[in-house]
Amino acid sequence: MTPKRKSYLINLGVGLLIGAAVFLANSQGTDNILQRLCDGAFAAAVMLIGYGGLVFCRNKGTFDMAAYSLKTVFHIHVPGASIGNAREETFTEYRERKAKARRSANGSLQVGLGYLALSVGLLIAYYLAG
Repeated sequence: MTPKRKSYLINLGVGLLIGAAVFLANSQGTDNILQRLCDGAFAAAVMLIGYGGLVFCRNKGTFDMAAYSLKTVFHIHVPGASIGNAREETFTEYRERKAKARRSANGSLQVGLGYLALSVGLLIAYYLAG
């Protein structure tokens, strides 16, 4: 299985779990089944798109300075403790090392958009049925 396919399947499963939790927690009766399905799909879409947005921002280096400075301050002010190689590593080296380990946010963003489209479709079906 390719890493891309694995990412899509994991995000699809996480979305199903979130949607099922919202569906089961939103017990308004069986007459509003489409509304409950729409709420579950929308909650899954918001969570996955939000997570994908944060991963996208992380991949662009948004949080690198905060993480590097926190690691450096911790290393300087806590005697006998260090996180990684804070003293020997410059910020440029830190960014290059972190850039190697980053993964794409496409899986969660695309699956989240799919759940959003499903939510819109269920909302339209709810209003047409009622």
